[in-house]
Amino acid sequence: YEHTMERFLRDKYAKRGIDIVVPVGEYPLQYMQKRRKILLPEAKLIYFSLSNVAGQPLPQATGLAWRLDLAPTLEVALQQNPGTHHVLLIAGATAIDRALAQLFLPSGLKYLQERHNEVDIQVLSPRTVAETRSVLATLSQDTVTVFICYYGDSARQGFVPAQILSTFSTITNRPMYGWIDSFFGRGIVGGSLVSSKAAGAEVGNLALRVLRGEEPSNIPEVSSEFRQNEFDWRQMKRWGIGMDKIPAGSTVINREYTVWELYKWRIIGLLAVTVIEALLIIA
Repeated sequence: YEHTMERFLRDKYAKRGIDIVVPVGEYPLQYMQKRRKILLPEAKLIYFSLSNVAGQPLPQATGLAWRLDLAPTLEVALQQNPGTHHVLLIAGATAIDRALAQLFLPSGLKYLQERHNEVDIQVLSPRTVAETRSVLATLSQDTVTVFICYYGDSARQGFVPAQILSTFSTITNRPMYGWIDSFFGRGIVGGSLVSSKAAGAEVGNLALRVLRGEEPSNIPEVSSEFRQNEFDWRQMKRWGIGMDKIPAGSTVINREYTVWELYKWRIIGLLAVTVIEALLIIA
């Protein structure tokens, strides 16, 4: 695969000057570290990493490292689902799925050991998609799940994570949370979600600085959470989660308002006028 990709890149960009390369994720970054001198020797590197690489400075490079922390989402999930004793991280069977789950697991373990030692956490073992559906449909009532990633199953079927998420959400018998806004509105209750838009904008700002003449090696790596509490009211309603369990300042989508919530002051005003007219008539 790598040789095919290299031929493709050489053929496509042989007559073009490439100023900046933006590898997104760990595998593309590792690949460009190994092959940049051969493929694009003059290009500067603006990486988009899921782990901090500042301890190993890269030549002619800077970038952004997402801080992958499950604690904020677990805190909300446990508050919204009292009596929870098990957290299951949903991940597929591909190398990327397993690696990403392992990046998240330490922060979840640390948070639960420090704050909720009665709750355990584990990663779903590699299974076929049918077996995964079966697991999700028969979870114990003291379990919540967090969807991490699902690019493929143990039978080597490939999937788009955001699309298979909708299927899993439909069949699961327990609330499912997430970690990034690209999963929002696709079946998760919500959580403390990474804003891919904000992170992308930050990478764009770094690229502009380099294009304007700054040396990438002189620009410190950006490390930020880019988080926002976001929740889907339809999923909250499905699982019996009230608005009183939403952190202040959260974004809530798909909310259906009652007549009283929509027209509270009009109703009060109408009642007040009716009462006053009734009193005047009686008088």
